[in-house]
Amino acid sequence: MAQFATDFSEYETGRAPHDWVNAWVPAEQRFEVAEVEGALGGKALQHEIEVHNRRAWRWTAVPGSDEVEVLARLRSSSADSRFGILCRADGAQQRDTEEGVSLELFCGHLRDEAPFEAPRQEMRQTVFFGTYDPAQEAQRGPARPHGIGRPRVEEYYPWQAGEWNWMRLQARNEGGFIAVRFTVWSDGTPEPQQWRHDIIRTEPDHVGRQGWVGITGQRTEGVREYDYFAVGTDGDRAPAP
Repeated sequence: MAQFATDFSEYETGRAPHDWVNAWVPAEQRFEVAEVEGALGGKALQHEIEVHNRRAWRWTAVPGSDEVEVLARLRSSSADSRFGILCRADGAQQRDTEEGVSLELFCGHLRDEAPFEAPRQEMRQTVFFGTYDPAQEAQRGPARPHGIGRPRVEEYYPWQAGEWNWMRLQARNEGGFIAVRFTVWSDGTPEPQQWRHDIIRTEPDHVGRQGWVGITGQRTEGVREYDYFAVGTDGDRAPAP
């Protein structure tokens, strides 16, 4: 059992944090700490993505764990964005090896065009929860439109450009699968007392066995900022600031 937390104030400005590493598909992107007005510690982690494919950065200070909870404060400068947090993650730094659980703020109309996704194209600001399992690459269709990636929840959530939001994500093994709980709320409002969703059965529990945590996103407009990032492992709660 252990807890970890950062408001990024301890890192050097203008550089990537020394204990965060590019963990999924390497490509053109900016990932560095900057001084940010309104950040809890005066600094935030900024992320910009220039080319397509899923991106992820791993916080190496946190050991892998089957049972983990992540808490983050985050925002984007653009409403046309996709960004969030990862847990129970793994990957080989090449496409279609990504594993794990992601919770993201999303602009629904940015989805890849596909006949079975047409209703989602009309959605604007959403909260999006999905899982990644490379063994499912051949299983493309309505339930898993991106092969290894499967949308589990996508629903309206009124996040706005330039405004901070919080998200809490928890994953654990249960009955041979990964069980997940999450919630999301606007900065300045109380954290919900109940989980927004509690899903017992997602991917098999061997997925993401390295169990690392981090941030994720795809190429869209805007600068994503992460102001606070905390983790609890093996039953500990991710601590609030």
